[in-house]
Amino acid sequence: MPQDYLDIVDEIFGEPSVKKEEPKKPDYLDYYDPVVIEPPKRSIIENRKQDKSYADEVYKSTEDLGQEILSNGPTATITEDKRNFFQKAVDRLEFKIIDKYPNLAFNAASFGSGLQKFGMSLGNLIEYGGNKTDIDSMKKFGRKIYNLYKERGETSRDVIEAAGGKEILESNIIDNPEIMKDPRWWSYNVLDMAPSLVSTLGVAGAAHKTIQVGGKLLKLTPRVIAKLSMGGATLTGGGFGGALEGGSTYRDLKESGASEDEAQVGAELMTGMAGLLNMISVGQFLKKLPANMYGNLNRRAITGAVEAITEWLEEPSEVIAKRTATGTVDNIPETVVDAMKAIHDGANVVGPSLVLGFLTAGTVNINSQLEVQQGAKQDGLREQV
Repeated sequence: MPQDYLDIVDEIFGEPSVKKEEPKKPDYLDYYDPVVIEPPKRSIIENRKQDKSYADEVYKSTEDLGQEILSNGPTATITEDKRNFFQKAVDRLEFKIIDKYPNLAFNAASFGSGLQKFGMSLGNLIEYGGNKTDIDSMKKFGRKIYNLYKERGETSRDVIEAAGGKEILESNIIDNPEIMKDPRWWSYNVLDMAPSLVSTLGVAGAAHKTIQVGGKLLKLTPRVIAKLSMGGATLTGGGFGGALEGGSTYRDLKESGASEDEAQVGAELMTGMAGLLNMISVGQFLKKLPANMYGNLNRRAITGAVEAITEWLEEPSEVIAKRTATGTVDNIPETVVDAMKAIHDGANVVGPSLVLGFLTAGTVNINSQLEVQQGAKQDGLREQV
């Protein structure tokens, strides 16, 4: 067995055979230490220096798994025992990282949380589509994706709490404005929101390029292509962002006891309302940044402000969508109370959305304004000829 592999295994799993008195570990480490979860493993780990069987087991399992994947590719099977073994290895490494690099673990889990919310929304949309079209395999696939990412999301939350971020997860800036002085509050919320925004802008950029290629094939003028691509990118990106929100509404309604029909109506209403709000913000993101510093900063500030306001307005919009779907929106006092609560609970999105909007403004560089100007000049030259 390679010596460097033994060194790595020793770093992750090794423990001194003679125990020295050490300071008490924080309680959260117990959760991540498989030694505590499964006491019988302790003897194996404690005797690692004398008995190399544990390292051999890790190496052999890794080798077997690698060979299985290389031989069978996507059809490779991982036995439950092997899966559990590797989960213990991951947990062991995870708790060591949290202990040694808590900020790294916190930020990685924050971004992971955003990815997992994105995955859950996609799963919801697929399940919604399966129920809408009565395709059973699609329903099951969507539910499987949702459950997978939900489990991963719970893991991210555990890591964030273990790294000392429980208060950050539970605080609201209206009730506890002091929390905004903690840099980790900003990093958590910005990283948590980033995947959805990046995916929305990515869809918008892809739509723009597709329309450009199609317009050139149809031999449309540059001016027409520029206008179509800007409009198409805004509609597509905004619609995609709205659909993600609609997927979350669909799941919330299902889990609150609403019928399938009510959940579908709520999802469709939320997709429409959130889609309109997202179109407003996406339209700002797609605008070209001015070359001068003042204009650049001003455009970034406007983009950030629009993103923050539209993101915040999604909270009461979801209340209206849910209550309309369940037939309770006509109870005006309760609807107003729920909407105000949603505005209160959603206040945390304002600051991070502002930061994200400021930082990512102009990143989808579609140069629409430049293309319109160039197209107009070329059209004018054609008319003169």
